[in-house]
Amino acid sequence: DEAAEDPRKAAVAAAIARAKAKKAAKAAAEQTEEPVIEEPATDEAQEDPRKAAVAAAIARAKAKKAAKEAEQARLESTDTSEENCTSAPESELSPEDKRKAAIRAAVERAKAKKKAQEQEGNDLS
Repeated sequence: DEAAEDPRKAAVAAAIARAKAKKAAKAAAEQTEEPVIEEPATDEAQEDPRKAAVAAAIARAKAKKAAKEAEQARLESTDTSEENCTSAPESELSPEDKRKAAIRAAVERAKAKKKAQEQEGNDLS
């Protein structure tokens, strides 16, 4: 039962990390958009609206990149914590049980990765 719960815990942790990263990206995008809204009030921005649009696009790209890096860091930290949690009970398992647990964990990671990619695809459209 514990081996079956570990992949579930990993999937839940990955889902929570994705939600937090998405929320952070949204907050970062809102923060970067506020100065851009104020910027067109200046004379320079009124003269060249393309500069304001480019600056806004750059700010959005930087926020998206920062959110993506934060999500990767969180996923890496959850992966290392999973390895630490599962390393102790593995010594009590037979080689066949270890193999089955590793396969289950790999399947859960693949499912979580696929779900994350699908969510990213939905967010872009």
